[in-house]
Amino acid sequence: MTRVAVCAPSTPITREDADRVVALAAAEFPGVELLVHDQCFAIEGHFAGSDAQRIAALVECANDPGIDAVWFARGGYGACRVAQAAIARLDHAARDKRFLGYSDAGYLLGGLYRERLGRQVHAPMLADIRREGGVGAVRRTLGYLAGERAGL
Repeated sequence: MTRVAVCAPSTPITREDADRVVALAAAEFPGVELLVHDQCFAIEGHFAGSDAQRIAALVECANDPGIDAVWFARGGYGACRVAQAAIARLDHAARDKRFLGYSDAGYLLGGLYRERLGRQVHAPMLADIRREGGVGAVRRTLGYLAGERAGL
C-alpha cells in the first residue's frame, strides 16, 4: 500500500474535490491510500491557513515515516512564502519520499531538490480534478503513485 499525504502549502481545496479524488483512488487504485490533511480546508485570506499552519502541515506530512509521498493539493503564491522555513524543518523521513505538484509548488520542489530531499515529481495536483480533462490528469498522478509508468 502506498500512503500519500495531501497538504496545501498554498491555497485551499474544497471537501467536495477531496472527496471526489479519494473516491476515485479507492475505486481505481486500491493500492493507494490518500490521507488529506485537514489543513487543506483552512482559509486565511486566499491561503490554506496561516503561514504557520501551512508550514506545520507540510512538515508533519514530510516527516511522517509512515507516509510514502506528499502530494500538494493546489498551487498558488503561498508555497513560496513557506518553502524555506518548511524545508529547514524536514528530517531524515523526508529523504525517501516523493513530492508531487507544479505551479508555485515548484518553489518547494526546487528547494527540496537543492537540499537533496526526496524525489521531486512535476505532476497534476488534487485540485486539477476541477479542470477540463482534470479527471484524466488526476488519474495519471494516482497511476504513477500506484506504480504505473504510462503517464511519464
